[in-house]
Amino acid sequence: MPEKKLPVLETKKLGITFGGLKAVQDFNIQIYQGELVGLIGPNGAGKTTVFNLLTGVYVPTEGTVLLNDVPLNGKKTHQFVAAGVARTFQNIRLFKQMTVIENVKTAFTKDIRYNMLDATFRTPKFWKAEKEMTEKAMDLLAICHLEDKADVIAANLPYGQQRKLEIARALATNMKVLLLDEPAAGMNPTETAELRRGHPADRARHVPGDERLRAHPGHRLRPDHRFRPAGGDRQQPQGHRGLFG
Repeated sequence: MPEKKLPVLETKKLGITFGGLKAVQDFNIQIYQGELVGLIGPNGAGKTTVFNLLTGVYVPTEGTVLLNDVPLNGKKTHQFVAAGVARTFQNIRLFKQMTVIENVKTAFTKDIRYNMLDATFRTPKFWKAEKEMTEKAMDLLAICHLEDKADVIAANLPYGQQRKLEIARALATNMKVLLLDEPAAGMNPTETAELRRGHPADRARHVPGDERLRAHPGHRLRPDHRFRPAGGDRQQPQGHRGLFG
């Protein structure tokens, strides 16, 4: 009998209540390896709240979040990252006064194999580890077409390139699931096209005024959820969140 395929990320009847307000209710989703899933809905419907539940920012008041069938409820945000859940934010959150490559290398903190003495005395172990991290960071910057900006201060990047840097940093966590919270929010058409260049999000197409999502063959996009909107018309979705397994 073939082995049953388990989802990488799964939620079961996930929900959260703020006081007497049910912000998210009975949210169920399964994301398998290699899948691209879109979560859409009107402004205020709870999309970012769902992302906060999936990354440990909020603790659910009901239901379960599972990564590779392991419950994550109650864990801290850094434990979600260590387990393999990475995200970007609707409002860019970078270390603005650090360089582009330094921003990416911050995601390697959990993988550092040298100690304080190695760092203080610049031992061969320190230089070897730093060289490896720099090479990995440059590979990720190349994926996002930022390799020529490695030594630029993050605050000096154009808005669209800051978005791409945030994605590169998320990739550096060696995640199992990547959540993109409106990665093109606030961009003009040129910046949006630049962001999508060579990125898997380019496979997704949202049909304005329609709840349907389209994807290339082999990928499944679906708003597989039920929650109580905070307001707005469900027939005219405004935002788009991407979840990558």
